[in-house]
Amino acid sequence: MQFHSQKELQQNRKKVERLPDSTAYDYVFRPRELQRLCYYEYMMKYKKGFKTFKRINREQDLEISGNADCNDEDEESSVQFEFQDGHPGKRYAFLTERKFPVIPTIMMRNGRLCDVELLEIGNSSPSFNT
Repeated sequence: MQFHSQKELQQNRKKVERLPDSTAYDYVFRPRELQRLCYYEYMMKYKKGFKTFKRINREQDLEISGNADCNDEDEESSVQFEFQDGHPGKRYAFLTERKFPVIPTIMMRNGRLCDVELLEIGNSSPSFNT
């Protein structure tokens, strides 16, 4: 798992926060609009983007004031999807549709895919090694 450092500039204070950065977190906490996508299709069509300091501070100010409108004219015009609550980087990142689909890279251990049975699909209490 990688970590992403995010500096937060607030009222002349610098705060550095280290966040776990994982595509697994991104998929698990993906927006409700994308729940129907399998992981492969999700990776093929969407990518993570990071919010500007200006947008992060504006969202925080709007949250404090109780106002929900946070349209940023300076941001790209592409549709941006917010991660669900529980995502470690929800305040700093979003998802956006890729301009062109990509072919996701599949990492394999020892040159082969794992046995499907080992994934324990459908088991509400999978083992730690799953």
